[in-house]
Amino acid sequence: MFFLTYGEKGPKVVLVQTLMRLHNIDVQINGHWQQECMKAVEEYRAKLNLRPLGSIDGKVFFNLLQGSKLKVIDSLDASAGDVADITKREMKAAGVKVLLNKRVPGHGVEKAVDNIVERSKNHRIALLRIFGHGNGGNWLSVALGNPFHLRTSGSEADMAKYNVLKADWKSYIDNNHFGYHKKSLVRISPLFASFGSVELHSCTIGSTQQEMIQKMADTWGVPVTAGKGDQMVGTYYKDAAGKNVPYFKNKWGEVVPFNFVMEGEVFRAYPNGGNLQKWAASVEASVPNLVRWFSKIKQGVSNIFGN
Repeated sequence: MFFLTYGEKGPKVVLVQTLMRLHNIDVQINGHWQQECMKAVEEYRAKLNLRPLGSIDGKVFFNLLQGSKLKVIDSLDASAGDVADITKREMKAAGVKVLLNKRVPGHGVEKAVDNIVERSKNHRIALLRIFGHGNGGNWLSVALGNPFHLRTSGSEADMAKYNVLKADWKSYIDNNHFGYHKKSLVRISPLFASFGSVELHSCTIGSTQQEMIQKMADTWGVPVTAGKGDQMVGTYYKDAAGKNVPYFKNKWGEVVPFNFVMEGEVFRAYPNGGNLQKWAASVEASVPNLVRWFSKIKQGVSNIFGN
């Protein structure tokens, strides 16, 4: 599943613009979805016999990936909690086979990396989304569970449980322990497409862990995006009558799937302290090589969304 709409900017726009170029749609790769990009999207949607005005949703993106040998990989801290349950349910409904990282004390990050490497197989990663808990911006849980409510409940029993999780730093990523985790994280680096990126879907990570996020971008060689505020999960909530009501609809009446977008202000780190302009320009310069690569691929549309 994928969702991108008019007015957005960032690495995911670079990804879509690059894919459209590979499908012979004339659009500049600049990371900004403005009027020129909108016209290109309308042209591509019309080719799919869809209403031209609209977003890049799962169906459109699935077709853009056709023949590209690219994958979107979703990694979820599935250890415990309603957030994990809602995310699993919504992803299943969207046709996404998410990587479920259950807690393995002392090996959480390492095992999650093993899963990502195995899932990528002979593909390149176009987008890696990591769903975990931010613990009030203190760390990114990978295979640990939700420590925040334990830490803030005021209960001595919960605090004891929290201290057990805190001691298992090999199952979460923070700046203090990044040097240890780097030897595992670097294994993912060669798996990224040259125009790929990473999203960290955990609350408030982008507001407090910017040094860590920059280290991730430098390690992987691709941009890393993280939310500064809380990140929503799911697509619907139940109103007073028990009816499912969409959290949000855009101006085209499309339900915004919160599992697949970043909410609110974000922090983005680009490799080597770069920025969106430099990143997009480097991808633009590589298009001739990408076209040659794309023309050699004879991969069907199956096994794209984490299958």
